[in-house]
Amino acid sequence: DVRALARINLEIQEIHAEKYPAIFKKNVIAQDIEKEFVEALAEDYNKIYVIVNNHEVIGYCWFRILSVPETSL
Repeated sequence: DVRALARINLEIQEIHAEKYPAIFKKNVIAQDIEKEFVEALAEDYNKIYVIVNNHEVIGYCWFRILSVPETSL
C-alpha cells in the first residue's frame, strides 16, 4: 500500500526536517511521495519490506540490490 508507505515517510520526513533543515525538505506533498514509491517499486533492484501490526503498516525497510564489480577488498 503506497499510501501507507507515504504516510510513514511523511511523519519521519517532518521529524528530520525539524532537526536538520539544511538537509531535509519541509512541507513535502503526500502525492509526490506516493509517486516516488510507485516509481521505485517499478524497478527490480528496489525492495521494500513492510512491518505490519494488527493489519496496519507501521514501518518499512527499503533497500536496493546493486551489482558492483569485484575489487581486491
